[in-house]
Amino acid sequence: MTPVRAASGEIACFISIATDVTERRRAEREVNLLVALMKAIAEAEDFDSALAVAISEICQATGWEYGEVWVPAAGNEALVLSPVWYGSGPASSAFRERTLGYTFARGHGLPGTVWERRAPAWHEDTSALSADVFPRSAIAATLGIRAGFGVPIIDRGDVLAVLGFFLLETREQDAEMVAIVSAVAAELGALVRRKRIEQQLAETTERLAVTLQSIGDGVITTDRHGMVERLNPVAESLTGWDQASAAGRPLSEVFSIVNEFSREPCESPVVRVLTTGRVAGLANHTVLLSRGGPEYVLNDSAAPIRDRDGNIHGVVLVFRDVTAEKRLEEELQKASQLESLGVLAGGIAHDFNNSLAAVVAHIGLVRLSFPEGSEAAHKLLGAEQACLRATSLTRQLLTFSRGGAPLRKAAAIPQLVRQSATFALTGSNVTCEFDFPRGLWHALVDEGQVGQVISNLAINAQQAMPAGGAIRISAENVEFEREGQVPGVPLGPGRFVRITVCDDGVGIPAEIIGRVFDPYFTTKQKGSGLGLAASYSIVRNHDGHIAVESEPGRGACFHLYFPAAGQPATSEAVPESAPTPATGRILFMDDEESIRRVIGELLRRFGHEVVLARDGAETVELYSRALETGRPFDLVLLDLTVPAGVGGKAAMEKLLSIDPGVRALVSSGYSNDPVMANFQSYGFKGVIAKPYTPDELLRIVNQSLAGTAP
Repeated sequence: MTPVRAASGEIACFISIATDVTERRRAEREVNLLVALMKAIAEAEDFDSALAVAISEICQATGWEYGEVWVPAAGNEALVLSPVWYGSGPASSAFRERTLGYTFARGHGLPGTVWERRAPAWHEDTSALSADVFPRSAIAATLGIRAGFGVPIIDRGDVLAVLGFFLLETREQDAEMVAIVSAVAAELGALVRRKRIEQQLAETTERLAVTLQSIGDGVITTDRHGMVERLNPVAESLTGWDQASAAGRPLSEVFSIVNEFSREPCESPVVRVLTTGRVAGLANHTVLLSRGGPEYVLNDSAAPIRDRDGNIHGVVLVFRDVTAEKRLEEELQKASQLESLGVLAGGIAHDFNNSLAAVVAHIGLVRLSFPEGSEAAHKLLGAEQACLRATSLTRQLLTFSRGGAPLRKAAAIPQLVRQSATFALTGSNVTCEFDFPRGLWHALVDEGQVGQVISNLAINAQQAMPAGGAIRISAENVEFEREGQVPGVPLGPGRFVRITVCDDGVGIPAEIIGRVFDPYFTTKQKGSGLGLAASYSIVRNHDGHIAVESEPGRGACFHLYFPAAGQPATSEAVPESAPTPATGRILFMDDEESIRRVIGELLRRFGHEVVLARDGAETVELYSRALETGRPFDLVLLDLTVPAGVGGKAAMEKLLSIDPGVRALVSSGYSNDPVMANFQSYGFKGVIAKPYTPDELLRIVNQSLAGTAP
């Protein structure tokens, strides 16, 4: 207010200028409201909480009594009422309650109209509208609800929700009000977009973390300077570094690699990737030196991590421990070499045993020409036994190289163990002490294979006592009433012969005692690691068990369990009694002329009529002709293996088709052939391995002719 004075100086009047600031104050309030809402929405944890803040603040700041939210239902075909709402009085609560259950299709009602148009809509008086335009008009009229408007929340062209506000009085469309709420809706849409991005990023990060945690390979990521950023659990285990300790360190410090043979440091694949920008792998024979001490043979690759513009931001290194695979590959190579050796050994053993068979047969035939007990007969018997010992060497070679089903028969353990252990220790500074009780059962074993086991254990014990000493070998009868009766012995029920071999050597450390039967495992510089593994295989193939107990510095004891044969035995070997000699017509087949000749002479000497055949084809022809002429053979002896001809197995199949009652024996210098171990399955009545003595041949021939062959 400004006074106006007259010429005399007196105040004549006052001039007052007034400015209407209503709109400015309103704009200020709206701006303040918008700022507060933006801040509250930005701080909201999720969409629903942001909606609740927006509805409440808008209603309280503008005086609108009721606010509601409509969201698309599953299938996006209708809007349903959201749990988020605001009401300032009983009319609002009643309106809310009577609105429950409503749904709106596109273009239907205020929410549906906003949804379809994707734009705000305003009603000055909802109670005056028809039910087609505002389906809740009757409810509004009853409760005094009048003005109302709706605003969509849009993100990327999709309506996420519709905000609705109502007054208890009519009001013309307020553009400012619509603008404020539309701005809030836009911010809510941005919030949803931001939350979606954050959620996708969080899900991606979680998937990456789960993948890194679950992957079976080691993974290390570095920055563009080669500093470690992340390790997964496998990488932590292999390197010996945990995530917290490794982060920020140079990769070369965490991932230390050297050449397996030269021990020279290897170039880091990460350095190569950062230099060249291309994928890089490790050189062959690369070993990772773990922080904890172990070493691992690795197979790996490293690749650059690039952004959208192609710039390198780091490197991901993926590596795998292939130590076991490499050892397996080496073992497979050894096994392949061993298999080749087995094929060679089989051929050598067959030819060698055939040659020995002729020698043993000739020696035996000559020995029979001298009186029993004479000096000449005694010397010839010694020569015969020396040849048989040479046979055991070929059997050990076969078992060592190829394995094979054992050719089992009842055997006296004392004689077998004494002979094998004494022979193995010949010329050494180690002696054997034996302890075999009377009444020890026979064991059902392949004498050649079990002899090899005893030899292996004796040699192993001798090597454990370089200064000399004594090996104690004992045996006893054991009987199990149930399986697992003795802890650590998975046998039973049944009767077994247990053989124990003990030494006073250096013993076996506890950390390796569980590996002594592993193939190729050895602590000796010149050892192959196959002796105990072969022994383990042999014992298992006999349905037995082998176990070891030891303490460093106190020697070792090996316990062998073999199934008992079922009959008791005396402490000394008792010769088998031959059945009453019988004569018969015998067809003998062998591809070696010297063997045919000497065996033919031997059998004729004992009264048999003998016809000789070179191979299986001639055998079948002679047998068929004998049946046709009414002079059948009483017994057929077939050599199993005939190079470039029909062998015993094929010949037996044809003989059985001609005469199902044929009586035949099978023989071979390759004693590990499955036919030898399971001869009855192929129709044979008996089996005899080459070389055999005249006594052994005559015994099984007599048994077969008498019908008592095993």
